[in-house]
Amino acid sequence: MRKTFLVALAAVLAAVMFIRIGYINADKDEMVVDIQNMRQWMALDGNYMAIETEKTNGYSVRVNTAKLYEYEEYLDKYGIDASGDTDLSYFKPGKVLELEVVVQNPSNEEGYISLENWMVMNETLDYDTVICPALLDYSMPELKDKSIGSVKFKLGSEYTMKLPFLFEDYHEINGVGSIFYLYVTRWPERKVVKVDVNT
Repeated sequence: MRKTFLVALAAVLAAVMFIRIGYINADKDEMVVDIQNMRQWMALDGNYMAIETEKTNGYSVRVNTAKLYEYEEYLDKYGIDASGDTDLSYFKPGKVLELEVVVQNPSNEEGYISLENWMVMNETLDYDTVICPALLDYSMPELKDKSIGSVKFKLGSEYTMKLPFLFEDYHEINGVGSIFYLYVTRWPERKVVKVDVNT
């Protein structure tokens, strides 16, 4: 009798817990994800990557090209001597994904973009990487010694950048035909560009 009572009590408690969890989850808003293809403008619409002060209303981004390089090939492209650069000495380099990205700011006077938090994920979403500042010093020397956590773009400007995302040697990255996802905002809406490495 006591055993039957305990089993019944456990079933009731489990049911109550299930209902409570269902109620809590039903009350939550689902995460909205906006995915665009390359060579299309993605309006940021006030969404942000890290903190609300980014104020991205008016900003738009577009990924023009994506190219995957072997690490040494990328160093050769920009004439980089990694042995003489302490910021590059601790990597176990594999491949570099370079994205040509255009940022457009027709109307925003107070916001900025947190480039350091932009993130690329592989097609199966197994791993991610961010912009490599040490390589960015060479691909975008005008940004050297500047904080890429809060980059302001002039009102009425359209600015093209070459952004390097470094995958270390333990990442399994294919070549031409690889798919990646570039996350440019996370809250409250995720703005994502589907990147197709076709060259």
